Amino acid sequence: MRAVVRLTTTEKIGHFLYALKQHAGIISIALLFVIIGAGACCIPWLYFHEPDWGLICIGLPFVLIPLFGLGYTLPSSIQYYYEKSLAKKYGVNIEATVTNKHIDDYSYTETMGMNDSLSGQRYRRIEEYHYFIEYKYEVGESYTGEFDVAGLGCYKKIEVGDFVPIQVLAFKPDVSFPRRRRLAEILGVRGGECN
Repeated sequence: MRAVVRLTTTEKIGHFLYALKQHAGIISIALLFVIIGAGACCIPWLYFHEPDWGLICIGLPFVLIPLFGLGYTLPSSIQYYYEKSLAKKYGVNIEATVTNKHIDDYSYTETMGMNDSLSGQRYRRIEEYHYFIEYKYEVGESYTGEFDVAGLGCYKKIEVGDFVPIQVLAFKPDVSFPRRRRLAEILGVRGGECN
């Protein structure tokens, strides 16, 4: 099934722009901070022809922190959305077998009230769970994947050994995505529970 697909430069740019569009908000906010910080660093040089080290010390974090954040987080996220865009166009719909299910517990306790031993602090437990489904599929070779579902109802209806609909990138079969809308239809749950 490993098909040979040659993407034109225009197609590559189109898929890349789709991936960038998914991050337009965070990129624009980061660029705003970079412009403000660069302005604080450069304005004294432009008008007074000498550096103002106080403004440079204030402006430099406005430049470096957003650039570090974008450089650290965006590459993997852009790759994910790039491949997702490719899968929309060149994806093949198949079924995978559920091999494992697990729940990750990210619950925590929150303190409410003053941080004073005499006031009698109250605690509130915030429960947060992530429901993961692991699956295996065969496209010439055997591949594995994992996805999470938002709702416990969707998670409980999926059993180990069941089939789940996925979409596999035809020319790169190790890249797969769950078909969440179709999964919700099969299980008879609201679409939001399988997101």
